[in-house]
Amino acid sequence: MRQISFSNFRRFEDFSPLTFGDITFLVGGNNCGKSTLVKALLLTFDNLRHIRNSWKDPSSHAPKFRFDANQIHDLHVGTFWRALNFHAADKKDKTISFSLVVEQITFGITIEGNENDKDDSYETLSPIILLSINDVEGISVAFDYKKSQATLCSNGTSLTMEMERPSVLMNENDIINQIVDFSEKCIEYKDELKALAQKVAITLRNNVIEYIYTHAVTQKIVFSYEDKNDYIAAVLHDYFEEQIQENDKEHQFVLEWMKKFEIGTDFSIDCKSGAAYYVKIRNMAGREMELADLGLGYIQIMILLLKLATFISRYEGPTTPTPTIVIEEPEQNLHPKLQSMLADLFADIYNDYGFRFIIETHSEYIIRSVQNIVLQQSYQDQEELEQKNPFKVYYFPTTRAPYDMGFLPSGRFKNKFDSGFFDEAGRLHMTIIKHERRK
Repeated sequence: MRQISFSNFRRFEDFSPLTFGDITFLVGGNNCGKSTLVKALLLTFDNLRHIRNSWKDPSSHAPKFRFDANQIHDLHVGTFWRALNFHAADKKDKTISFSLVVEQITFGITIEGNENDKDDSYETLSPIILLSINDVEGISVAFDYKKSQATLCSNGTSLTMEMERPSVLMNENDIINQIVDFSEKCIEYKDELKALAQKVAITLRNNVIEYIYTHAVTQKIVFSYEDKNDYIAAVLHDYFEEQIQENDKEHQFVLEWMKKFEIGTDFSIDCKSGAAYYVKIRNMAGREMELADLGLGYIQIMILLLKLATFISRYEGPTTPTPTIVIEEPEQNLHPKLQSMLADLFADIYNDYGFRFIIETHSEYIIRSVQNIVLQQSYQDQEELEQKNPFKVYYFPTTRAPYDMGFLPSGRFKNKFDSGFFDEAGRLHMTIIKHERRK
């Protein structure tokens, strides 16, 4: 995932292009749009990978956009009308648009709401009226489903043709079907279009998003996979299904970070009847104990480590997709020292496995730790930093558009946070000092 922009989606009437780093942090106050960006990213990519045409209406060529793609990532968006920005609801043309850059391809999607479905809370599909695919190294195509037209652009040349229902339905993904079908009708650019279809297929296959959302932490002894609302049970099940052995790098990864976080020196996961999981921890003093007997913060870290180890097992290797891991508020329940160590954890996984991260956080300690990591790299100048620094931090203010904080080689930021984030602890401390001086 390289860049995203969108319009008329939830909080934002117009969200300007935001370029992701290899490890991107989203910070800001509550209800400032961080979750909106995350939902836009997941919703757009989920639809791109699984887009299907619906031919229930023979007069329409439009594929459908799913606002309830919860079988992939549970986003709780639901319908077009819940997703539509409230300012856009007063406009004549009610549309939501997304633009997502994945590797070298820019995908554009515009969706239109159906007024007849406005009061139907169960209508989760809305027609795509415009779909565009632009390859930075080649041609671009756009499918206008309202006009039933397909347009190709190549080296300054533009060609528009009438669009019909695809006769070629060889692929599960209808973006690819549409391009391949276009190539059969556009003989002059047939090879270029087929090459584009193949590149789109490879791009969507070689990228995947994993989503670690905020979840409850419980101190249970037994975790039942049959309870579909039990996040911890699902994580334990996924880890267990990977059949990771004690000598495997994934197991050693968990042990290494357990020791760094001072959780313990070893762990074991036991499965009963294929559905119930028990977790034992050997603490730093060498005593074996139940996971449930740890504090909530340590349980939170253990579950995060097991989830990340599962991703390492699932995606490490030349033939597997490269994941972008989206994490919401990983600092939940954690002491400030442990919050700071999360920055090192994400940096190590990026360096060792190439996994990219987008992290939504309220933690000043994580961001301070990131600044120290940048400082320790001893970049010679700004140019070297821009080339090699994997970190980006975006601040989401309450009333303005989000902006890149921008790193300096010293680890400091070029821009400032709004009041209430970095300065809040200092402000409260100064209040105490001023009070003491008045005595």
